[in-house]
Amino acid sequence: MKLQFFFAFLLLIIVIARDIFASATSCDQQNPCRLRGGNVLSQCQSYVSHRQFLRLTLNVDVITHRWDWLKLRQLSYKRNRCPPTWRLLPSDTASIKLVNNMTPNINKDSLTNVMKVRTHGLQLSDEDLILNAQDHGVEPGDAYTYSFKILPDHPSGTFWYETEVEAPVYNQFSSGLIGALIVEDNPDSTPFELTDVSCPINCQHDVIMLFSTNLVMKKYRGKPGTTQYLETSGWNKNVIEWSFQNIDAITVNGQIQPTLTMARGQIKRIRMINSDRELTLELKVFNVATGETCKTREIAFDGIYLDEPRSLLNGKSVMSPSSTLDWLIRCDVPGNYSMVGNLRNDQDSETDEKPYFLTLLEVVEFGIENSKFPTTLDKQKRPKNKELNNKLNDEEVLKKRSKFQEIVMKTKADKDGETKNDKEESSNKFGYLGIVVIVSILILAAAYKLQ
Repeated sequence: MKLQFFFAFLLLIIVIARDIFASATSCDQQNPCRLRGGNVLSQCQSYVSHRQFLRLTLNVDVITHRWDWLKLRQLSYKRNRCPPTWRLLPSDTASIKLVNNMTPNINKDSLTNVMKVRTHGLQLSDEDLILNAQDHGVEPGDAYTYSFKILPDHPSGTFWYETEVEAPVYNQFSSGLIGALIVEDNPDSTPFELTDVSCPINCQHDVIMLFSTNLVMKKYRGKPGTTQYLETSGWNKNVIEWSFQNIDAITVNGQIQPTLTMARGQIKRIRMINSDRELTLELKVFNVATGETCKTREIAFDGIYLDEPRSLLNGKSVMSPSSTLDWLIRCDVPGNYSMVGNLRNDQDSETDEKPYFLTLLEVVEFGIENSKFPTTLDKQKRPKNKELNNKLNDEEVLKKRSKFQEIVMKTKADKDGETKNDKEESSNKFGYLGIVVIVSILILAAAYKLQ
């Protein structure tokens, strides 16, 4: 009788463990849960000009991407969630071939899916404005090459480009057809402190963050064509509605809440792009546990340098829609700092501001002395840096820039679509199974003794 009791108890333990195991792994298109992130921040694929030329082909198609358990069909370049970054120098010529791989009826509406490449913030000559033909549309199944030259005296800075599509605009911007366009600094007129944290010499400290509202799903509720970009096979109406209410995240370089590791006292240059056409983003950084903040300076807006680094007004920076902002940031105390963005619609007074967790800054102790911020950004007041200028033109540095060509700085998790949390779930599975096995062995051992 006792033996039968123990076997019945063992069966109960196995059933409970099975339910726990299933609940820990049940997040999918039919059983949704809140999205999780936590990967290491990856940088988008960079294409760097070499010997005054940048040649690049952009293949645009509708691709299925995955965030945690969620799958979305989105317009993308070369199957990448994060659009490629273009890096050029003054006097460089860019030749961008756009290949439209869409079909005319992909959106199942009357729109034509014609595409156009546009740059934003660049100062182009009148001749280039004509030759560039930025109003030239590329028909589905066709291709066109856009060409333009960066003026010799063009200011360096953070700009951006986009591919416009004659389709519902929210489908485009939810898909990530906006990327960074960097005109690199001329070392001859750049402060040492800025050169130390900027490409082309010190790219390890030059960080791009492309903010996208592609997972702020409430923006798209009720708009035609939206559900087509959800992988809704097997979904019911309740799950789709749940997604519009609960999938609510701003992605950074196509990732959810990624982590950037910094050394204590080391300055990082962060180039940020707000890709949303309607929403303003207010940014701040702080340690949630201690309230500690990092020393942050604004140095440029929309690709234009300020005269000197500027502290954040009221501890925050404001990015208007479709704008760029450059920060220099230094955290002097080790710990975990959160970059948080408040999202608001300046055109809608009834829209509530909401804070979004964007990135975790993990500041570690490496014993580095505090780096110094530059005192001026005004070209007229900058010291001439002829030694560094000669270094830039040196063959060794030219080789360094060419080696940077088409480097994909991605984590393995991002490459195969697996997230850090997927791995944690996998570990949890084995943890649950281990508990079941151990408990089962103990019960069987006790039953054996009673027998």
